[in-house]
Amino acid sequence: MSKRLVILSGPACVGKGPMKAAIDRFFPEICYADIPVIKSKESRPNGPRPGEEKIWNDPGFFRTKEELNELKPNPQYLVSECRGLPQALDLSKVAQSVADVVFIEVYHTLGSQLKESKHLAKYLAGIEVTSVFISPLSKLEILDLKQCDVNLSLHLKGIMLSKLTTRSRFMGDTLTPATVKDLVKRSLDAYAELADAYRYSLVIVNRDGEGSSNWNRSPRSFFINRPEGDAMRASTALASILAGDTCPPHTEVWNEDVMHEDSLTTW
Repeated sequence: MSKRLVILSGPACVGKGPMKAAIDRFFPEICYADIPVIKSKESRPNGPRPGEEKIWNDPGFFRTKEELNELKPNPQYLVSECRGLPQALDLSKVAQSVADVVFIEVYHTLGSQLKESKHLAKYLAGIEVTSVFISPLSKLEILDLKQCDVNLSLHLKGIMLSKLTTRSRFMGDTLTPATVKDLVKRSLDAYAELADAYRYSLVIVNRDGEGSSNWNRSPRSFFINRPEGDAMRASTALASILAGDTCPPHTEVWNEDVMHEDSLTTW
């Protein structure tokens, strides 16, 4: 089997974090190298989060927004922005990894342009790339909503805002005006993020956000039991992809028409 790169992306709070944790906890047979993307220091307005202090000044993990933007002309890096904050992937680290599978979580804008990057042939020659997008809605649900003349952007905002506030309450956070403003902004981004999902190899539908009880996970990230419902189905799908399954269960392939407002069909 050739070396593989699996890219994971999706809206904030769609379940990427607990899904990845579930792979490590309940699918021990799955082995991969986890290469970090380079984040902007501006994405941490209050400074490094707990556990990030030792890597805060490591350019392989964090750089300023200006420093990241300066990497754009360098073919070694793939740089993209989300909510005005850049993120960079060092392609040479992927190429140099000795692992059979490299697994990276990225901004949706970075993942969507990965296959189209002109630098892939130089740095990722011979590496099989699979990009995976996590969606809170299936393509059939989206079609049904459009048939019912539902404003999909506002509908997604409501879905994601509910997930985001549920996660905040689950984690014991206080919903201050500043926090709510940030959550609303993140929820509004979901429509544009799903509009890019067709650029990914596969879509996994997961309705269980990061604060869902179906994860059977404590606020401190300890699993009390195995995940249930969509949480388990989505985790199983991701595990199958990482294992190299050519027909992974519980996955969809989208085309550009899925999110296109004019792609309605008649009953």
